[in-house]
Amino acid sequence: MPGHQACPVVDQFLDAVLLWLTVIPAAILLVGYSLSWSGLLDRPQAWALGLVILAMLLGCGAKFLKRVRPGNWPGFPRGLAGSIMREVRNEFSAAPLRGSLAFMLFSALLLVQVAQVTIAVFLAPTNNDSLTYILPRLASYLQQGSLDYFDSNFIAMTVHFKNATLLQIFAYVASGRMENATQLIALGASWTALIGIFGISRILTGRILPALGAASAAGLTTNFIMIAVTPQLDMPLTGFVAITLYFLGRWLQSPARFLPPVVAAISFCMALGSKATALLLVPSLGVVVLLCLSRSGWRPFRAPARPWILFAAAGILGLCLFVLPAGYAENWRRYGDIMGPERWRRIHVMSPTSSADFFREGLRNTARYGIHFVGLDGLPYTRLTGEVQGKMKEAVMAIATRARAKACIQNPPTGSAASEIAMISAEAEVQVERKATINDGFHQMEASIIGAQQRRRPRSPTRSPNPRIKPN
Repeated sequence: MPGHQACPVVDQFLDAVLLWLTVIPAAILLVGYSLSWSGLLDRPQAWALGLVILAMLLGCGAKFLKRVRPGNWPGFPRGLAGSIMREVRNEFSAAPLRGSLAFMLFSALLLVQVAQVTIAVFLAPTNNDSLTYILPRLASYLQQGSLDYFDSNFIAMTVHFKNATLLQIFAYVASGRMENATQLIALGASWTALIGIFGISRILTGRILPALGAASAAGLTTNFIMIAVTPQLDMPLTGFVAITLYFLGRWLQSPARFLPPVVAAISFCMALGSKATALLLVPSLGVVVLLCLSRSGWRPFRAPARPWILFAAAGILGLCLFVLPAGYAENWRRYGDIMGPERWRRIHVMSPTSSADFFREGLRNTARYGIHFVGLDGLPYTRLTGEVQGKMKEAVMAIATRARAKACIQNPPTGSAASEIAMISAEAEVQVERKATINDGFHQMEASIIGAQQRRRPRSPTRSPNPRIKPN
């Protein structure tokens, strides 16, 4: 990786930042699962005591490791600002046009971040998924004081995994039960992802300004901006995956180091416990690893065996601490499958199929998520935003429908295939009708809320302005 060692101080600083951004959520998750098992998930005093005890244990463990294995540990070195300024000045002198572009993108990103902080702090969550199951499940967990199963008429409340929700519970309790704080988890995770993208780009290019431009460009994409100010679960997943990729790159740079493989394994386990979509990233992570291998000339069979053993041990530890308690074990025990009940899997999980069908469905998903990538999910769901989202998806849906109809004409389905298509079509019609009913109900609810606000009497001075969720 040419030129990457030009400023090792920057690498040491990035290692320290991303290490802390792994340790902090890991500590919160460990304390949260312990409090859940104790039935104290809604108690701020229990959170504070648990975090203090864990911080003391981690501090003693870090001191012990530094004595046993002294070396170049991640830290915040002196002269960091001067080293960065010298490297940036040299890079800008060598390529002023690219440097100017990177600074322009970074300036735009800073303005966007100011707006996002304002939105996250002062505006209540309005995202559809957040209001239909993410925040209601958070409230249910707080009311019962644990992450145990509860009866629900929407299976997503209990099937989805719990790491990101547990981080939101901590933010909610620590902020004095302010629902806007749940959005700060996604916003903080977006900053983690951007730092990770900066570090990954620096590993690949060996320079600061191209890495700054890449991270800024990622942070200015529409979906990144929209989803970073909602309580959705995707951004924590993105942050953990960015940390994983960064430390995989650092491990491949220095195969003998033991810290990068441990952090990479732990962070990916936290990603798996946040959302099952992380399973789909395993092939992509493999491609990135192969790319890093080809660039570095590293050969796994010639590498020291100890980092591989540590990687496997950290993966098993992370599986026990952050994956199984997140809902995988509970889904297996209750439904016989880690992904949940059969109907849920049939709708949301693609069943094994032929290579041609897999390729075709992959292309359809690419088109679908391509539209979603420039979607408007972060905006309040009104009639206007719903119509715009629908029109953005009409072209893709029309192409997919015609392609499926043409395939059925050329090869008419029979037997179980025909019944499966009929069942899917019937479910699609039900979903369309249900969506229309939900939209009508939404507008009726919106009108009733506005009317109630107009008729509402002045608030009593003794009434709390921020109603709190009380445990049963």
